[in-house]
Amino acid sequence: MIAAAENLLKGELKIPNYDLWKFTVPFAATDLKAAPAPLQFASLIVPEILLDAYGLTGREQFFIMAREFIAGFAEHESAAWLPEEFLWDDHATAARIPVLIRFWRLYRMRPDFDPGVARSVLQLLARSGQLLAKPSHYTFRTNHGVMQNLGLLHLCIAIPAVPGAHGWCETALDRLPEQMRYFVNVEGVVLEHSAGYHVTGMYLLGMSLRFLTLLDRPIPSDWADKYRKARAYYGQLRRPDGTLPMYGDTGSTAGTPP
Repeated sequence: MIAAAENLLKGELKIPNYDLWKFTVPFAATDLKAAPAPLQFASLIVPEILLDAYGLTGREQFFIMAREFIAGFAEHESAAWLPEEFLWDDHATAARIPVLIRFWRLYRMRPDFDPGVARSVLQLLARSGQLLAKPSHYTFRTNHGVMQNLGLLHLCIAIPAVPGAHGWCETALDRLPEQMRYFVNVEGVVLEHSAGYHVTGMYLLGMSLRFLTLLDRPIPSDWADKYRKARAYYGQLRRPDGTLPMYGDTGSTAGTPP
C-alpha cells in the first residue's frame, strides 16, 4: 500500500490486471478518458490508496495529494454538462461516497482546513446523493443498484446534515427489500454470473445488515439467513489456495473473505 502511494506521488498508477499507467498529478480531467481502468479512476481509487497510506504512515504528502486530487475532481464534475466515460456512472458514483466520507472525517479537524475545499467536497457528496437517488438512473436489475442504495445509506449515516440525506435514506430503504428478493436466492447464492460476483454480493449483503444496525432498523430474518448461507456457499466455492473457480469473469487472483 505504501509503495503504491509513493508511485502515485510520481503519477504512476498500478492496478492488478492492468499495466502501469502514468497520469497527471494531482488530477487532470483528460485522464478520465485516457485511464486504462476508467471505472476505478472515476471511483477515486487514487485518493483512496493515498488515504490508506496516510492512515498507515501519517505522511502529509499522501494526504495533501489526496486533497488536491479530490478538489480537482470536484471542480471538474461540478462544471460538466454531459456524461463522459465513468464520470456519472452508477458504480463509480456509489464507490466515491466512502472515499469522500473518509476524507471528510480527517479533513474537518485539520489545522489547514479550507472552507472552500470543504464546500466543494460536501457539494460533490450532495450531487452524488441526488444522482444515486434519481429514479431514471437506478440500475435495479444488478449489483449496481444495490451499490447505489448502500451509497445513499452510507451518506445519510455518516453526514446526515447534508441536505436531502434523510429522503435519500428512505429511498434506499424502500428499494433494498425489492432487490433482496432476487439478488440472493433462498439458498444464499448471489444470482449473477460468476464466483467473483457471489463474493461481491455477499459483501454487499453484509454491508446492508450493518447499515440497518447503524440506523437502528430491524434486520429482516430472511436477509440474515441468506447472509449465513452465502458465506457457507463461499466456503464451498473457495479453493485451497484462496482462488475462486474461473467462470464468468472471475479472475485467478486469490482473495480473502470480506
